[in-house]
Amino acid sequence: MDFDMTRIKAMLVSPEWWVTTIFAALAISILGAYMKQWLDRAMLTSSKSWREYRKWQKAEREHRVERASQDLHAFSSMVAREMRVRFRLVTYLVLAVGTYMLAIALAFGGLGKNLDWFERVVNALLLLWLLESWTLRSVRSEIREAEQRHR
Repeated sequence: MDFDMTRIKAMLVSPEWWVTTIFAALAISILGAYMKQWLDRAMLTSSKSWREYRKWQKAEREHRVERASQDLHAFSSMVAREMRVRFRLVTYLVLAVGTYMLAIALAFGGLGKNLDWFERVVNALLLLWLLESWTLRSVRSEIREAEQRHR
């Protein structure tokens, strides 16, 4: 796209351009005033619901920890959940490394013309690994807290 400076100068001098610009600025200003009120209300509602959800999450976690500290079966269930999360962590990591090594083998063997999808698979597996590690951290802290309360 060429920028013709003479055309731009002619446009800036024309009254049509200035009138259009002023009307567009006024319309955007009026629209912005109404949008601000709507956005303020939306943010207030979402903030309130987020606070209530976090309060519910903390109460639920407290209930799980309290139950696990008093009931051996609930504690065993929590430990079994930790083991399942650990197993999934190892599985995702092994699958990611294996997929990456397969991509390297195909590339060196001359069979891999377009290996973009391998990168996406590895990234997805590593993202799952990251999410599961966050879950493991949460479960592990609940177990520690339940053990401390049991003593």
